[in-house]
Amino acid sequence: MYRSEIGRSITILEHLIKLHFLKQNRNATIFCDNLDITFKKSDVVDIVLFGHGLKNIFSYKLFPRTSRFTFWVLNSNFKKRFVHYLGLPSDSIGVLDRYELFPPIVEREYDLPKLSNFIYSGRPLTLKNFELTIMLLNHYKKMTNEAVKLEVCSPMFKKSDFIRYIPESNDIEIEFLGDLGIDWYKKVENPHDKTLINLSLDPFDDFNVSVAQWQQIGGGTIVSTFGPYAHLRGKNIIRISSNKLLESIDCDYSENSLDTIVEIMCKSSQENSLLASSDDLSLKSLSWDEVASFVENVPRNIRDGLFRQNSYTLCNLTREMINGES
Repeated sequence: MYRSEIGRSITILEHLIKLHFLKQNRNATIFCDNLDITFKKSDVVDIVLFGHGLKNIFSYKLFPRTSRFTFWVLNSNFKKRFVHYLGLPSDSIGVLDRYELFPPIVEREYDLPKLSNFIYSGRPLTLKNFELTIMLLNHYKKMTNEAVKLEVCSPMFKKSDFIRYIPESNDIEIEFLGDLGIDWYKKVENPHDKTLINLSLDPFDDFNVSVAQWQQIGGGTIVSTFGPYAHLRGKNIIRISSNKLLESIDCDYSENSLDTIVEIMCKSSQENSLLASSDDLSLKSLSWDEVASFVENVPRNIRDGLFRQNSYTLCNLTREMINGES
């Protein structure tokens, strides 16, 4: 089990993924940071890679050498990365459908509310783009004359961790709700009058439990088109191009770059009717030696981005992955 409070999302996902496989009379090995890894005795082992999955597969030496392996990820873009960077055969990787793990708990989606009340549920890390969120909402207020309020909730992070990203010129109302717990979305007042905003370009984002929980209650969202967010389904979603977000960051949130994003926000929501990912139970299994061969051939620049993590290498890794998703 994940040991720290910051790993709540990991804990929730671990539990739901195990249940998903147990319903099919299968045992999956969850391979993620800080989880206690155990392998069931089996000729073929289902390995679910999430969190820092692209990084964690480098620990393949922990895999039992006498078994064969099939791999599972949590979104199609991550599958593309395993195929592209490791050369893993596409038919050895399955994709779990996020809407089977987090099915709706309301009868319908709510219409996207008037864009004035927003909520941010996440960490104040660089590529989570909290600073960009603040700059964007300030510009949105300037362009639309709307009264804008942002509520912020996050486990284990202090108000001061967020405040350092807020400029002195800030002109929107910001309320810090603190840590609302695992069921944070149930404690938000009037949730259907609020829009969850998540502009993350974190290269390790492969699911985002907060977004999944918000969608469970039919809430509207504004998200990037990066990683897992590209495959969200629903009628009350506004998607901001990852390239447009990167352009704005690169030019220090210039007015022109923010104008473009605000224009996208002001358009109607964009329905994504992508079909659900199917769990193909007849995946091709790989031997330990085959897995080792693929992993050891990962390009050096990708390894650096995964293991020498700083803002420079992570940003470069994000750019590389955005280009791969285009």
